[in-house]
Amino acid sequence: MIGAELREASSRQTLRFLEVLVSQWSRVSASFRDRIMEGIAYHLAYLYGNLRPDNTWFAIEKPDAATLANQILDELERHSDHWQHNRYAAEALKACANVIQDKQNASRLELLARGFENLKEKSTVKSNSYDYSDNLLIAGINMTSGKVTEALMILVNNCQERGIEFPELLPSTLRQFASHENPKIRVLILRSTLVYFVGHFPTVLIIHPRGQHFYFTDLGDDREE
Repeated sequence: MIGAELREASSRQTLRFLEVLVSQWSRVSASFRDRIMEGIAYHLAYLYGNLRPDNTWFAIEKPDAATLANQILDELERHSDHWQHNRYAAEALKACANVIQDKQNASRLELLARGFENLKEKSTVKSNSYDYSDNLLIAGINMTSGKVTEALMILVNNCQERGIEFPELLPSTLRQFASHENPKIRVLILRSTLVYFVGHFPTVLIIHPRGQHFYFTDLGDDREE
């Protein structure tokens, strides 16, 4: 209960609680550090991402988004021992990816994301009646590595939209996640790639999901490849 309340308060007053996190680090418990970072990430995700708050939420503080993202990256780098492979750090990277406005901070985010490449984890989503591909997607989204993967794909789209030059190591990092040993992570890359392709070339292909495979058909041709 206290953790949830701390997350909620941090999402509303991000600068206040980020200052507490930085200045009182040694006095804040590990679980409370996580909840503060989660709340700060929620602030960005509510305002600039695809996370929807309830009707009672409002921001008491609303700092410049790019500046806040820079401060979050500062904290993730400052206490990297704590934030390495941390689920709430992954949430923060995903939230920051929406508002990055320059190559330097894009490179910082990419470098932090690369630190999750070798994370070993099990999905908390159990098999159920979902279609196989849907089940993989849902499980991947809920994994820490999945959140980092989404952060990288959001960063790619953000850089393209803003005309930001890609960090030099971003393509190799994307390849690492695209070839991840866990299919739940690989499918997130596939989904984002297909969404981008269809969005930019809507009359070129139709996607047919069939079990574990995808088939592509040109709209002008009934043959499958």
